[in-house]
Amino acid sequence: MTTDLVLIPGALATSDFWHQQERYLQAGMRIHHAPVFSSDSITEMALEMARQLPEKFTLMGFSLGGYVALELMRYIPSQIEKLILINSSARLISHQGQRERSRSLDLISRGKFDFLISLIFKNSVHHPHQYHELLPILKKWHKKWVLNVIHSS
Repeated sequence: MTTDLVLIPGALATSDFWHQQERYLQAGMRIHHAPVFSSDSITEMALEMARQLPEKFTLMGFSLGGYVALELMRYIPSQIEKLILINSSARLISHQGQRERSRSLDLISRGKFDFLISLIFKNSVHHPHQYHELLPILKKWHKKWVLNVIHSS
């Protein structure tokens, strides 16, 4: 029996985020990539995705994708067999988290996006050599993300 697995990346990533992990997930799974570029709010993203998802599936969300996954649980709980949240939380954002997001938005508004990505990503990767291997991939996602935002505007 094939299991459907829906993968939702974080805000600045594309479906490429999952490609390195897919080879470990593929056995007996049909993988679906859900986009996060499509709407202005988490609720809108979830509602748009809900119309395109399989009848029953396992749902995995990373970062912002985790928040979208939780929103999907509110709207279509009977379709979701398992929920996996990575670098996300079901709790409200802390005051420190709100300050960090405000600082991130400030850096973006001042054109310091590459600096922000380097800073965030450096703290997210366990092995230093992987940071240097993965940073170009992350910057490629950023370019796709920017182009998608410009295209949908």
